[in-house]
Amino acid sequence: MTNHTIDLLEKSDGDLFTKGGCHVFAVCLAKTLACPIRLLRNTHVPLPGGIVHVYCMPADDVMIDFDGRRSECSYRQKNRYDFPPYEAETVSVGFIEKLYVHDFGHGGLYAEPCFVEVARKRAEAAISAGGSKYECSVSEPTVYP
Repeated sequence: MTNHTIDLLEKSDGDLFTKGGCHVFAVCLAKTLACPIRLLRNTHVPLPGGIVHVYCMPADDVMIDFDGRRSECSYRQKNRYDFPPYEAETVSVGFIEKLYVHDFGHGGLYAEPCFVEVARKRAEAAISAGGSKYECSVSEPTVYP
C-alpha cells in the first residue's frame, strides 16, 4: 500500500470522498442507483488531467455526490466552475474507469488497487447508511449542510 493510499484512507469519509475519492463514490452511487455520471473538468488540461469533480446527475440540474443532492448550477457557481475552461459532461462508468491511474501525481483519477478496494467498501456503506440523502429521484434537490 502506497503512502498516498494510506493518507487518503486515514481521512474521514467526508474528507475521503470530497478530497480525493469522489470518483470512487460516484461510481458506486451510479452502479447502486443507476444514475448517470458527470465529469467536471478544466478543458485546458488534456485528459486524464484537469478533473475537478465526479458525481451523479439523475436529472437536469440535480447532482448527487457525498454531500447529497443539490443544484449542479449552484454548485458550479459557488465553486467558480461555471465558466470556461470548466465543462461538465455526462460519461459512462467505463469512461471514468479508463481515467484511473495507479501512481499519484501523474494526472487522472487515483485508483491504486488497495485504495479502490477499501474506498469502494466505505462508499457502499455510506450510500447504504445515507438513505434519502442519496435518493436518485427527479424531485427538487434537497441541500444537505
